[in-house]
Amino acid sequence: KPPEKFWYVYYFPEHRIVVKCGDSDYYRDNVFISNVNSAIRKDVWQRFKFSETIITAEDKEFANRVLSGGWNIAYEPEAAAYHAHDYNLWSAFQRSLDFGIALRQGVSGLPKSHKSIIRKGFEYLSGELKYLNATSCLKWLPYCIIYEMSIYLGQLLGKIGLVRRN
Repeated sequence: KPPEKFWYVYYFPEHRIVVKCGDSDYYRDNVFISNVNSAIRKDVWQRFKFSETIITAEDKEFANRVLSGGWNIAYEPEAAAYHAHDYNLWSAFQRSLDFGIALRQGVSGLPKSHKSIIRKGFEYLSGELKYLNATSCLKWLPYCIIYEMSIYLGQLLGKIGLVRRN
């Protein structure tokens, strides 16, 4: 679906990026810190294994500890992985709810962006609108609005603890 395709275009650029401890915005602006297709040095893995106590986003929490430990993380677009989800509105909400819960469970220790959440949200939505226009998918705009609202609501409810999952 177009909103998911845009998400990949937006967060997984076509250029290499090396993230270092102290870099600003590496979490929200560079979601590519992902274990979907990762290679981890054995000594780093033995020292910083994934947490088994958080519900999801173990790769983000892992990245925070690795970067804080003085290591770098490289995103290499040439190391392609064809991985995608076909979320409907409900499954997107549930996944975002889990992510919000993970924020409460320790993923929130990641550095904060210097940009306001509202500004970043508008930048993302503006980019999505341009993407829909460029790909002749403007008919998806109402769906995209509802889709993005379900993601935001899921994260918010999970983060503040109003909804819990087993």
